[in-house]
Amino acid sequence: MRTDPLLHALYQLPDFPDALRPDTEYGVRFRKHVDSLVEFKRYDHPEILLSAGHRANEMYFLNQGLARAYKYDDRSGDELTDFLWEAPAFVLDAESFYLQQPSETFLQVWEGEVISASYADLEETAQLFPEVLLLTRSVVVEQTKYYRQRLDNIRTMKAEARYRTLLEKHPRIVQNFPVYILASFLGIAPTSLSRLRRR
Repeated sequence: MRTDPLLHALYQLPDFPDALRPDTEYGVRFRKHVDSLVEFKRYDHPEILLSAGHRANEMYFLNQGLARAYKYDDRSGDELTDFLWEAPAFVLDAESFYLQQPSETFLQVWEGEVISASYADLEETAQLFPEVLLLTRSVVVEQTKYYRQRLDNIRTMKAEARYRTLLEKHPRIVQNFPVYILASFLGIAPTSLSRLRRR
């Protein structure tokens, strides 16, 4: 099924409830509900999923491809990239989505296939399957850990080490995003990153 990567990612979450496992009758009902709920969309070029100032009404799962989250520096007007994702990955502004308040972030799919579910659909799902609340909490925790690790790397690792680590763990990200986006994410000047890539 096309939702297999999404469901596999859910099953891998640290707090995934045993009751929703696919080898239980309840879990089979949950899977069928997810299959009927979500929507698929293919993107062949960069496109904005969420704009700053708008409320995040959908949660996204990157089924194929790449995505990022960024904002604009108020002083320079430059883009500041906070997240870079490669499939499979959950893509969302957790604060805007769960609190239903305007986002300060742009979400952009670079290319690939995205699965989406609305806030209203997830609320309905949580009424049918209360364990889903644990899943949404786990997604937020994983996003928070990702962001904290990125900040820790910027504080504690030298520029070249940050670049080499990203290249080793996520070569597709390094190969497919332009230098100015990678440099912003890594906290490195674009000219410095270009020199590192030539070594």
